[in-house]
Amino acid sequence: MSSISRPHTEKRHSTRSRHGSSPNHSILTANCGVDKLKNRTHSYGTALPDIRERLMRIETKIEGMESNISTKTDLAELKLSTKTDLTELRMSTKTDLAELKVSITEGFNSQTKWFIGTAMVLASVAFAAARLIQ
Repeated sequence: MSSISRPHTEKRHSTRSRHGSSPNHSILTANCGVDKLKNRTHSYGTALPDIRERLMRIETKIEGMESNISTKTDLAELKLSTKTDLTELRMSTKTDLAELKVSITEGFNSQTKWFIGTAMVLASVAFAAARLIQ
């Protein structure tokens, strides 16, 4: 087997990082990260009571809404009840319309009788008056 020799390059470890800063910079950056983390947790801690208060208000609203929420069973019962009510309404409407038709027919017949009767009486009066005048 042949071995390919590569030129050996040594990595030089410098006291500067990639960005050209000193090794102490990485420690400062780490401390800065810890400080940022502490600030975050502190801000979360101060916001926590407000979050809890909002959560309690939301839970209260949800509990109030639960009494107004319909279930599938409730909706099925309502649907059946509505169908029954509509059927009863149709039947009563049919009955009412039939009664109205009878009433209108009776009224029309009564009016016709009175009209014919009045016309006959007026015709008789007119003939009688014409006879007396001659």
